Amino acid sequence: MSIDRRQVLLSATAFAVAGGARAATQAGTAEAKLTARLDQLGKTLLNRSPELATGLGLDKGANVGLKSQLSDVSWSAVESLTRLCREELTALRAIPDAALSHEAKINKAVAVYALELGVEAAPFNFGDNTMLSAMNESAGPYVVSQQDGAYSGMAEFLDSQHQINTKADADAYLARLHAMSRVLDQETDRLRRDAGLGVTAPDFIAQNMLGQMDGVLAVAAAESRFVTSVAGRARAKGIAGDYTALATKIVETEIYPALNRQRDVLRANAASAVHDAGVWRLKDGEAYYAWLLKQGTNTTLSAQEVHQMGLDQNRAIEARMDSVLRVHGLTQGSVSERMIALSNDPTHLFPDTEAGKVEVINYLNGIIAGCARTWPVSST
Repeated sequence: MSIDRRQVLLSATAFAVAGGARAATQAGTAEAKLTARLDQLGKTLLNRSPELATGLGLDKGANVGLKSQLSDVSWSAVESLTRLCREELTALRAIPDAALSHEAKINKAVAVYALELGVEAAPFNFGDNTMLSAMNESAGPYVVSQQDGAYSGMAEFLDSQHQINTKADADAYLARLHAMSRVLDQETDRLRRDAGLGVTAPDFIAQNMLGQMDGVLAVAAAESRFVTSVAGRARAKGIAGDYTALATKIVETEIYPALNRQRDVLRANAASAVHDAGVWRLKDGEAYYAWLLKQGTNTTLSAQEVHQMGLDQNRAIEARMDSVLRVHGLTQGSVSERMIALSNDPTHLFPDTEAGKVEVINYLNGIIAGCARTWPVSST
């Protein structure tokens, strides 16, 4: 998924929740109906994904309660989201495009595309394959991996996205810490479920996961990022309360025990893990790969077509690089070899001095400033 498409999808949700009816309610019954439907869909999706609300800066005002919550990641929640996608897709398709303005048609098409991804994911009843995961570029065959799962991402999310400016914000952070053990156990239940379907991570991913989880658990609770983040930020804001003690207790008695339970299941899965990482080994693997490709590229191109596109583009880039290198007198060897020679040419290197470092920074700032002047900037 490109950054543009992701931003469009997320912005559409934000638009709906923030009151997208500002221009549509007077345009006619069909358009008003569409706006109301998208508005409700946006609210529903935010309620299902409090982390999304926080990421969009919408966990305030009428949505402030979401700031104390984390998503329900149980399998029943996945099934419920799939049903929602089907119902909303049927409802949106029933609204005729002919009665909509150009802007409304685009809003509808964006929502329909996202909902279609969710419906099309239904046969792949393992891992993390939903409309929301597809929108966020996080769909994959494993609920927990070396880069996905609460154990690897929650501390970063709470530290970088959960804003703390008031005591209520700090207390909401603690509420999310409490909720994390529930999220971990829901993930663990799905790990067991997936293993029963023959879906477990390959051996090298399993070992990476276990190593990373061991690293998390090796940190004393009071020194973990879960604790230092809220304690440090609350202290900096002059917020009263011993947040070090409060957060430490939650980590010690709730989060770390849940992490240990999850690690036990991962160890059991790792004992019989295979080395083959291809999803073709999974149920409906070829179809699943095609769905992943669609949500990752926003096209219906086959894997072979995408691969060939990459090869063609690589040849075109190399040809252009070759012509530039020849202009500079570099004619011998492959493009790669000549690029290495160019990068090692002293005439193209900045001095390895303090003054040279300043020169590099100024040079890069100049490039950034030039890009800012030439790149188109969205008005939204």
